[in-house]
Amino acid sequence: MELKEIMAMNLRRKRHDQKMTQEELAERAGLSARYVGAIERGDVSAAGDARRRNKRLVERHRARADCGSVGDRAG
Repeated sequence: MELKEIMAMNLRRKRHDQKMTQEELAERAGLSARYVGAIERGDVSAAGDARRRNKRLVERHRARADCGSVGDRAG
């Protein structure tokens, strides 16, 4: 069984345990209901997507820090 299939089963089970709909989970997580459904079906790997999102956030943070440090040196 692939990681995304295991994650799909775990997510669905946890969501059901909490008596939440996909829409409610999506709203709380800041995702679309369609995306939550895709995760639960195993169509996408949330782990890979999360890694990519985190990498982009870190890169943006570094870029801002670099810009800020240049301005600090000039002042």
